[in-house]
Amino acid sequence: MNKLLELDISKNKLTTISIDAFDGLHNLKRLTLENNRLKDSYSYPLGVFKYLVSLVYLNIKFNNNDELLYSILPDDVISDLVKLESLELDIVDRRFSVYVFGDGFSRLSILKRIKTGACHIDIVNNQTFSNLPHLEFIDLSNCVIYHYVVGTLSERKQLVYLDMSNVLMKIDSFKDLFEEDIQSSKVKIVKANSMLEYSADLPLCFFRILNDTGIEELYITNNSFVVAENVHIKMCNAVPTTLKLLDFSNNKLTKFCFEIPYLVTLNLKNNFLARYLAHNSYMDNYTGTSELEKIDLSFNEIISLSFTIFHFQPKLKFINLSHNFLSNITFDLSHNINLQLLDLSSNRIKLFKKEQWI
Repeated sequence: MNKLLELDISKNKLTTISIDAFDGLHNLKRLTLENNRLKDSYSYPLGVFKYLVSLVYLNIKFNNNDELLYSILPDDVISDLVKLESLELDIVDRRFSVYVFGDGFSRLSILKRIKTGACHIDIVNNQTFSNLPHLEFIDLSNCVIYHYVVGTLSERKQLVYLDMSNVLMKIDSFKDLFEEDIQSSKVKIVKANSMLEYSADLPLCFFRILNDTGIEELYITNNSFVVAENVHIKMCNAVPTTLKLLDFSNNKLTKFCFEIPYLVTLNLKNNFLARYLAHNSYMDNYTGTSELEKIDLSFNEIISLSFTIFHFQPKLKFINLSHNFLSNITFDLSHNINLQLLDLSSNRIKLFKKEQWI
C-alpha cells in the first residue's frame, strides 16, 4: 500500500480512526472521509495524520450525524498535514467554544483552498481566516452565518475564487460585501447566488465597484433582482472590461441593459424581460464593440423581440430563445454571420421561412 496515491472511504459509518490507520501511506496525495460519523474530537486521535507526509487534499465534510453537532477537527491533529493545499470540512458554530481555524492551522503554510460542508457560524470577521493567510479559493456556500462583518476579506490579495451562495443577506449587506471585500481583492470568480432575502434592484453603479478587481466571471442567480440598468448614468453603465461571463439567470428582472463590449457570455434565462426586450436591447452599444458569443434569453415569456436586438454583435455564436411565446421571428439575424446555434424550441412559431432569418 506504500504506493497508494488516493484513498476514498466516503459514505461509510466511521466513528473513529485508529492512531496507526494511515501508517505506511507516506505517498498518499488525496484522502476522502466525507459522509461518515466522525463528528467530534474523539474521532481524530492525536498523531493520526502524522504518516500522511505527502497529503495535498483532505475531504472530511458532512460528518455530522446530528442536526446540532458538526465535525470538529482538532488544531493539534490538522497541524501534521504541512503539505496540505486543499481542505473540505464542516465548520462548527463558535458558540460551541471552538475556534473555527485555530492556531494549528497556521502550520498549513501552503493551504490555498477551503470548502465548507455542513456550516454554522455565529460570526465571520477578519479573525476567522487569520491563520490561513494564503487562501486563494474560499467556498462558504450554504453556510448559516448569523453575522458577516464587512471587510473580512478586504486584504486578501491572493483570493481568486469566492463562493458565498445561499448565505442570506439584506441588499445593503450584499452591496457592502462587494464594495468593501470584493472591490479590495483581485478575485477572478465570484458566485453570489441565492443571497438576497427579498426582491430588490441592483444597486446603482454596482459594476463600477468591480472595475479594478480583474474579475472574469460573476454569478448572481436566484436573487430576485428586478431592475439592472444604469442607462441614465453613463459613467456607471459599463461592466468591467475583464468580465467575460455574467450570469443573471433565475431572477425577476424586468429591465436589463449595460455596456458589455468585452463580455463573452451573458445568461438572462428565466426572468421577466418580455416587455422590455420587445422594444429594447440588453446591450447599450455605446462603444460600437461587442465580443459577445453566447446569449441565453430562454424562459422569459417573450412574445416578440426588437428587430435590431442582435445587431452589432458579429461574434455571436449561440442564441437561446427556447421556452418563450414567440409566434413569429421579428428580429434580424442577417448581421450574425458567425451564428452556430439558434435555439427556438418550445415556442409558438407557426411559420418559418427564409426571409425571416436572412
